[in-house]
Amino acid sequence: MLLLACAPSVELHVASHGIVGEPIPATGQITPGANAFWYLDGERVCRDERAVQGITSCRVDADEGLHRITLVAGGPWGNAEESAIVVAIQAVEPSCVIESPLWLVPGPEVELRTDDQLGVTWSIEHEIVATSPEATIELPDGDYLLGLEVETLGGACDTVRQISVGCDPVLGLELPAEVDAGVPFEVVATLPACADIAEGRIRFESDLDGYLDWGDRNDPTELSLTPGTHTLTAWTNCAELDLSATAVVEAW
Repeated sequence: MLLLACAPSVELHVASHGIVGEPIPATGQITPGANAFWYLDGERVCRDERAVQGITSCRVDADEGLHRITLVAGGPWGNAEESAIVVAIQAVEPSCVIESPLWLVPGPEVELRTDDQLGVTWSIEHEIVATSPEATIELPDGDYLLGLEVETLGGACDTVRQISVGCDPVLGLELPAEVDAGVPFEVVATLPACADIAEGRIRFESDLDGYLDWGDRNDPTELSLTPGTHTLTAWTNCAELDLSATAVVEAW
């Protein structure tokens, strides 16, 4: 009787990415009875591993970069092997910081930007619109809920921001041109309604008297000035509204 002997078979399973500092798990299916030999970049690893009913596994530690994991099945009738490339990366925890846009966007183009580089998903009103760290989309005028989700080997996070497209706010000043020195008068710093989603108050200053007071936009604020010709400046105190306005007031 003629007996036919076959070379062993091998099937390797390993993830394409791993985290530096954490063992990368790999498993393999080989012909029952064959011996399992594991290699990382040509160096023998998991020397004590034995295949049980054709199932073998190995956990390897790797530095940052590209690596080749190889499983060799050896037997009296020959060897078989299979390799896979694994990328070991540093596990950086995502930040989910929306660098752009801020609250107000003139539109219609809206630039999306975050420092996170992997696993980025942008959404408008919960609908996915982009999957890269930087992207440009177009939106009609209106208020929107902008979402950012980031999922990497270092963790996951998400954040949302209300934005207003088609809003190009201008800070205005309403006040009399002449006032009585030392007598309170009213000044109003005006902003369009589309700027209401950005928080912040208005700071009032005079080139002669210095700081005067804080006030709320579109609401009267009482100020008083010493005698002289004043250049009154109002400016916002939040990054989303980096605006200012000036007016000349004569205090007698």
